[in-house]
Amino acid sequence: MKPSKQIIVDFIVAELKQGKTFDTCLKLCGTKWNLSRSTFNRRWKEANIQHTQAQDLIKNAIAKDNTIKALEAEKQQIMSAIERKKYLEGIINGTIKIKRPFVMKDKIVEYMAEADHNERMKAIAELNKMEGDYAAQKQDVTIHSPMIIDWNGENNTDTKTT
Repeated sequence: MKPSKQIIVDFIVAELKQGKTFDTCLKLCGTKWNLSRSTFNRRWKEANIQHTQAQDLIKNAIAKDNTIKALEAEKQQIMSAIERKKYLEGIINGTIKIKRPFVMKDKIVEYMAEADHNERMKAIAELNKMEGDYAAQKQDVTIHSPMIIDWNGENNTDTKTT
């Protein structure tokens, strides 16, 4: 009784997963099913195609999973606009402390302190930028009559002088 084509291909794919070479698989299949070299070559090619497709599916799934994990990690690390505004308001109000360096003997030590005037002003400026308070306001400008400029030093308008 001859084995089915798919059984042989599945066997070769299993051997490929273990890292076996063409010659090793040929010996195993030749002794197990008494396959000719040309038949084995056809099965080998088909097994390689199936193995490559399976590997590609695994790689794509891993890449997709890694992308999703990276996006989630990035979302957790990035503060939202509301969180940034609350943080700046905390600096302005003095409820959030800021790290300050302090030199002790041969070490630089950081301690938490309230924001000074300069830092509060910077926080106010940043908050104003976020709110759009520095944005230029649109104004309607209409010109009613054209002004003719005489480069000889005289201004002329639409009215005549006698």
